[in-house]
Amino acid sequence: MLVAAATLAACGGEEDVQTILEDTFAGEDKEVDSGRVALGLRLTPTGGTPATGPIAARLEGPFAASEEEDGLPGFDLDLSLNAGPQAFTAGVVSTGEDGFLRFQGGTFQLPEQVFAEFRQGYLQSRERSEQGEDGPRSFAALGIDPRGWLRDPQIVGEEEVGGADTTHIRADIDVAALLEDINQILSQAGELGVAQPGQTPQQLTDVQRRLVTEAVRSARMDLWTGAEDRIVRQLRLEVDYAIPEEAQEEAQGLTSGELALEVTIAELGEDQEIEAPEDARPLDELLSQFGGQLPGGSAPEGGANPEGGGGESGGAATEYDQCLEEAGGDVGAIQECAELLSAP
Repeated sequence: MLVAAATLAACGGEEDVQTILEDTFAGEDKEVDSGRVALGLRLTPTGGTPATGPIAARLEGPFAASEEEDGLPGFDLDLSLNAGPQAFTAGVVSTGEDGFLRFQGGTFQLPEQVFAEFRQGYLQSRERSEQGEDGPRSFAALGIDPRGWLRDPQIVGEEEVGGADTTHIRADIDVAALLEDINQILSQAGELGVAQPGQTPQQLTDVQRRLVTEAVRSARMDLWTGAEDRIVRQLRLEVDYAIPEEAQEEAQGLTSGELALEVTIAELGEDQEIEAPEDARPLDELLSQFGGQLPGGSAPEGGANPEGGGGESGGAATEYDQCLEEAGGDVGAIQECAELLSAP
């Protein structure tokens, strides 16, 4: 009788966790109109040429959907990147009517034309997303079920996250199954409007998938889903990897490392105050430091120094571009290049 009772209890617990996961991932689309988002990424590599220390990136801030049907959401997101002793900061603000860019301590207003193009692109992407077959929004509609990635999911407990009561679930990750769904997403990226043709690979190759699968020694996910609404409030992914010897040369001597990714949504459904920065300057002042264009891109129509010539600003841009070229893929060296950009 004791054995039977224990067996029934175990089966009941398994059914409960699968029901929770189904409600979270396979249920109807959830309303996430406002709140505060925080996304953190930390990479701790071993080896590498040259050797690098931990790399950490964080994106956080409030967001709120527009009250108008064809309006642009408001958000105020700050980005920070730290690679050893080097640090980089940036950010982007949208009030729904105007856009602003933060870069290394300065704040700049986007020209009306640039912001209008951004708004138009967003509305077109949203329209495709709402057309069902042309751009489905849910995991299930994409042919993706995150439950297929999870091995032996277990309920850890009930915890408060972001002001909400949540159910904490922990599971190991089936890397091969995850890569299958990544291929599914890549194959539909263009249709969903999240990438232009040629900007993302259509599929991971068999060799790439094999190398990733062999490299990952362990992968675990912790999930906190709302106890009442089954909306994800926090997700944490931890990966321990070792680069296969055949791929270490291509990875510039990297041998192993750890990766941690965490996403948190707090204050869900609460009003968020998003205001235009008071100290914003014209974007031309930033563009002039890059000879009239941002690295790797071109200046908007009417931007400063369209021919990239002349003056101290042009010289700074030339030194900066040369520094980036010499830095290659060395994140620490890239951050040192930012020191060449004098404050406006």
